[in-house]
Amino acid sequence: MSDLMLDVGLANELKLAFRREGNRESNWTGERIKRLADTPGLLSSVLDVMDGNAEIKPIPFVRRLSTEPVVIPETDGSRTIAGALDVFPNFIDGDFVNQGLNVPDEPTLEMKVVVDEQIRDGKSRQIYDGYGVPLERLCLTQHQIVLFFEREAEKYLRGDGWAGFRFLVKRKSDGKFFVVYACRRADGDRKAYVDPLSDEGVWFAGNRRRFVLPQL
Repeated sequence: MSDLMLDVGLANELKLAFRREGNRESNWTGERIKRLADTPGLLSSVLDVMDGNAEIKPIPFVRRLSTEPVVIPETDGSRTIAGALDVFPNFIDGDFVNQGLNVPDEPTLEMKVVVDEQIRDGKSRQIYDGYGVPLERLCLTQHQIVLFFEREAEKYLRGDGWAGFRFLVKRKSDGKFFVVYACRRADGDRKAYVDPLSDEGVWFAGNRRRFVLPQL
């Protein structure tokens, strides 16, 4: 028998804590609380987490789709998505201009990028933070995005002939991050949208979005 003993005050604190968390949509159901109490070793694992002795492995939001890196050639930074009417003939979001993103970038050297596929629901910031590196390392320039979309995107369409691609960019004027969402269909339909990285909308894994970013 365990030597652990709780006085009435501590027991009430635990009861109130579970009740409080249950009201926050944290899924602390009665069944799960019972499982927590009945599963051998589970409370010891919780204690390890509290004491900082546990290795916590995040559940990934994406899986690697490309079998090898894709090479984007060097650029002079001159092309912008707002001006790429030939690449996105069906629609270009006006916010590329409204948000001050229609400015050239610095030249870039040849770069290897990878393509990941979303496998878990999440918000934009959650997914990019899940890579575990500074956001700057996940960014591409708009010129690089245009080249990828022109030359490589068709290779990564889903079986139904459609795919949505996500790219992270940084605004030159203040360093704010934005997500470019570019859609491509096998019939030639091509569109580009942009939203702040801080947008709170949830991206659903069922759409199997492609995330294109520099090889880390």
